[in-house]
Amino acid sequence: MKLAERDTHLSELASLSKVSTTRSRGGLVLLGGPVACGKTHLLATVCEDASLAGALVLRAVSSAAEETLPYGVLGQLLEGTPLPPDVAGQVGRLSGYHDTGEPESSGPDRYTAQTLHRLSRALLELAARQPLLIGVDDVHHADDESLRALLALARRMSGAPVLMLLTADEDPRSKPAFRNELLRLPQLRRLHVGPLTRAGVAGLIREGLGFRSEELTDEFFEVSGGNPGLLRALIEDHKVAGRARRHGYGYAVLGQLCRWGEATQQITTALAVLGADATPAALAELTGQSRDTVDHALEVLTAAGLLKGGAFRHPVAPRALIADLTTRQRGEVHRAAARTLRRLGAPAEAVARHLVSARHHAEPWAPDVLREAADRAEARGDDRFAANCLDLALEACSAEPERTAVRFRLLQSDWSSDDRSLTRHLESVVDGARAGHLEPGDAVTLVRQLLWLGRLDDAAQVLAGLETGPRPANAEGTTVEQAHQWLSWAYPALAGRRQATRPATAPLALSESNPWLAQSACLADALTHARVGDMADRAVQVLGDLRMSRRSSWSEEAGLLALSVLLAEGRAEEVRRWCEELRLVLSPGSPTRSRALALAVEAEASLRLGELTAAAEQAREALALLSPEAWGVAVGLPLATLLLATVRLGRFHEAAQCVTRSVPEALFRSRWGLAYLHARGHYYLATDHHRAALADFLGCGDLLRGWGADTPGAVPWRTGAAEAWLRQGNHSQVKRLLYEQLGRPDVGGGHSRALALYVLAIAGPVSRRVQLLSEALELFEAAGDRYEQARVLTALSLAHHELDDRRRARMVFRRARHVAARCGAEPLCRLLLAVPEELRGSSSEPAPAQGFGALTESESRVAVLAVRGYTNREIADRLFVTASTVEQHLTRVYRKLGVKGRKELPADLEWSGTAAGRTSTNAA
Repeated sequence: MKLAERDTHLSELASLSKVSTTRSRGGLVLLGGPVACGKTHLLATVCEDASLAGALVLRAVSSAAEETLPYGVLGQLLEGTPLPPDVAGQVGRLSGYHDTGEPESSGPDRYTAQTLHRLSRALLELAARQPLLIGVDDVHHADDESLRALLALARRMSGAPVLMLLTADEDPRSKPAFRNELLRLPQLRRLHVGPLTRAGVAGLIREGLGFRSEELTDEFFEVSGGNPGLLRALIEDHKVAGRARRHGYGYAVLGQLCRWGEATQQITTALAVLGADATPAALAELTGQSRDTVDHALEVLTAAGLLKGGAFRHPVAPRALIADLTTRQRGEVHRAAARTLRRLGAPAEAVARHLVSARHHAEPWAPDVLREAADRAEARGDDRFAANCLDLALEACSAEPERTAVRFRLLQSDWSSDDRSLTRHLESVVDGARAGHLEPGDAVTLVRQLLWLGRLDDAAQVLAGLETGPRPANAEGTTVEQAHQWLSWAYPALAGRRQATRPATAPLALSESNPWLAQSACLADALTHARVGDMADRAVQVLGDLRMSRRSSWSEEAGLLALSVLLAEGRAEEVRRWCEELRLVLSPGSPTRSRALALAVEAEASLRLGELTAAAEQAREALALLSPEAWGVAVGLPLATLLLATVRLGRFHEAAQCVTRSVPEALFRSRWGLAYLHARGHYYLATDHHRAALADFLGCGDLLRGWGADTPGAVPWRTGAAEAWLRQGNHSQVKRLLYEQLGRPDVGGGHSRALALYVLAIAGPVSRRVQLLSEALELFEAAGDRYEQARVLTALSLAHHELDDRRRARMVFRRARHVAARCGAEPLCRLLLAVPEELRGSSSEPAPAQGFGALTESESRVAVLAVRGYTNREIADRLFVTASTVEQHLTRVYRKLGVKGRKELPADLEWSGTAAGRTSTNAA
């Protein structure tokens, strides 16, 4: 590449060279500037041009490694130079004094002066025959003896065709005696060579890459600081990989550091190791250099474009510096960095990073620092670093209680990161818990995780150990009591006979250690005793707090229970909105388990709303996020949803795969098992395996009764069993189960009652069917369950047909077909195709409602009831208005919607907007 933004320098140097060599006017030029800004390139270009022009060129390159070698630079200059033999011999003997280490006396000093004088005369005589150019690169690293010789020549060459060109870094501390002496010479010309400007960077990019890019110009200017050497490395890296590489930009940084002294290199390495903690005080402490030396080194590195604001311009640079160290050197510098930061009072995380990097825990303060660092890392969500700190702390601990506590925290870290090797510390933690080495709060958390993994026996043992320990007189608000309140809902089999004895209206105290456990206990207690209406507001509060808190085992459980409370309350649409919001809050760096659970609950909410395709997709996605082992017994939640959704969609092959999928045996001792059994029963019912279906539904009832948890909020197993008995023709069992269901208190907006009414209607005489189905329809509409609405509408259409009310039958049929199609319920759609021709009527479907938003609320209510098939008189009776008012409303509805009459009212009118939703509820 050509020299960018150096045309002025080249022009001036060429002019000086011409004047010096043609007019016998000696020239002396000092090229100064930061390291690696192109001084060497300029010197080489001028020397090459002078050589082509016929000048004798003497060149030397100074090096920090040879700075103590006497006459080393002078030897480079004179190598191959045609000097008179006597002068060459004198110069050789002069070097010999220093080579032998002989102390200088007055004799050698006089000899040196005479020799330098004769050498200068010999060089001037050469210049008289042929123009002479002397170039010395990095003269600030030249040995003192050579500098003395250069000064001697510079003083004598004012009238000779000689140009002396020197390059040096602008460092007032470097060779101050030589620099001061040089500055006194009248013929000295100083030229500054600084970093490239933004325009210069753009020019080099255009030359190296063949195109102009403002984006690359800004980036490369920022990363290189205008340093030409670093910029060229960046351009090559972009050609190869499209980004800065350690083998390109990183090596360029290493190459430039070699040009500085050992102190600067040490400081630069320390800067790379300390990173954000690299204060001047820490750098001085770590390297053993003075603050003045550190400040000077930082100034030099900044001027060269390697640093900005005391930090490297690109992370590749410190990585390259650290990688250049041997394993032993890295360990030593990290250990030294940890001690340094500890002495300076740095935060625990800063010290721990170096302890972890060096795998060093021998310091007496190391265990405490590592545990504190793990606490802080967990608080900001850096579970990986927290685990590394705890792993090292475990090596440093000797007492078993202390080791158990650290192992428990490692287990939580594995749990949070969804590590599949959860058993890495699990056995040791369980043993420690049995020995009483865990705090009660930690032991209860361990119980939850053991239950999740299906290890109910181990969980029971840990729980038994907690119960035998000392308990306060008022134990209601303790961790153990709250654990049992949670168990009574989630794992009633483990809770056993120990149920809470307080009145259902008694408030729950907060936990003395874990507020999320307290919230979980409150919400679980509400679900156990079917008091979800009282706890709905708290559930919303818990979900709101969850958005702002760090995820933990019990916050995850509290969120899940809060969503379950809202689902049990019949607020599926609200649950879905919460799940969508929580999934946005749960970034890709969040625990996968939390995101999978949010998706699983969202799938269940979609199922309850009759959005079958969405429910199946969300359940599949949730199952794919975790391995079967990581899902544990909770796999019953998404698996039950997927099974029920695919059955209703008519995808029986996929449903069969769900049924044959291996599940943990412990699943059927948890609440998740109830949902799975209930869904499997419906699969058997849909595939005409009535006895298998009955066994699963009755199995749900046996489990619930055995647990003492057959509450109104439990799965509606009675209606499922009644349907199975109905398929087998046992009407007595059907009535017994349905009347039991109808005689129980209901939660969730009457969903369970609606199911019972539906089965009772299809099992009973047609004369009562319309009334029962109409009530069930209103309850399902209030709950927002479209699939169950489609089932009821189908049965209601057939009931009207059997009662010879064909007009209403056709209108209800049209709604049933529309709602079933919207749900994607293929079996229902096939059933609707099999109805008599006169019931189906015209095969053409009226266009969707246009301009429905223009209807008033009163018009909306009338229109929705008209779509259901009610007469004007019936609508008037339901809405407490006159028949004339109904007729006027309908006339306006027809005009606004552009239809001619009732038959053309769109079937989707029920779902066309918020007004229709309000109409449905109010009409019911």
